[in-house]
Amino acid sequence: MPSMEVTHRMIEAFRAAMLNGGVSAGADALGIPQPSMSRLIADLQRVVGFPLFQKSGRSVKPTDEALVLMTKVQQSFIGLEEITGFSEQLRKQRMGRFSICTIPSIGHWFRSLASSAMRSPPSRRSMPRGWPCMGTAPTM
Repeated sequence: MPSMEVTHRMIEAFRAAMLNGGVSAGADALGIPQPSMSRLIADLQRVVGFPLFQKSGRSVKPTDEALVLMTKVQQSFIGLEEITGFSEQLRKQRMGRFSICTIPSIGHWFRSLASSAMRSPPSRRSMPRGWPCMGTAPTM
């Protein structure tokens, strides 16, 4: 039998069980059948080499190792949440508007500059320095 590795899905199932207080509640939170959830957790336990939950009546309780593992799992999910938040900020920036009030001759020049800047890669979007009335626009 080939050796197994920890998968994101196993970690997601473990995290859901921990956050929702059990395997069934975790399965509901992920929208998967309870037997699939149990299989993912069993696979994870097999890979890590120690039990993550102990039966306690009709429910399960996390082991000490599961509690320690959960701290590492949460750290990785914080990184994912930061990526999601950053992606949301990028999306909002692209949908924003920029208004400027100026005399027509500068306005026409600025409009052509802005049109050309929007066609260039984001790292090249900036205003020329040294225009005291306009300042320097932030680079995306």
